[in-house]
Amino acid sequence: MERNFLGILRAQRCANERGFSLIEALIGVGMLGSLITGAMFISGHTSGSIQQRDRAIDAAIILQNISETLLFTSNAGDGTLAAGEHSKTYASNGQESADGYFKADWTITPNQPVNNVMRINITLSWTAVGLDRSSHLTLYRSMVLKTRTLGDERVYVGPPP
Repeated sequence: MERNFLGILRAQRCANERGFSLIEALIGVGMLGSLITGAMFISGHTSGSIQQRDRAIDAAIILQNISETLLFTSNAGDGTLAAGEHSKTYASNGQESADGYFKADWTITPNQPVNNVMRINITLSWTAVGLDRSSHLTLYRSMVLKTRTLGDERVYVGPPP
């Protein structure tokens, strides 16, 4: 006759003894601890993933707003479309903020890849769950917003070519 380990332990108990043996209690506590640790790890990992997802969505919206501003605004003298490097910070709600969570850097290169076209490279960077993240976008925009003819001469209205 074969007896398993637990059967042997139970056979050795007295008939009036109730409860668990010390080894059974230790095994139960160990299994419970492992389950709780696993549940906490999964819960922490899930909340980190949700935070990363939320930050990525905020970043996509901010990047879209920046690109629309740079593509569709006229150069009103505020320097937004001036050649060179620019930088702004944004809060997670998309509003400009001096101590914002997102940092946007963009470089405007005139006459690239051809004359009267500007290349705009945008990088948006942020930190989520202790990891540095960034998103990059390259846009091309005509430097000529509109033209009008004065006699025989064509005049460009917009940023200087």
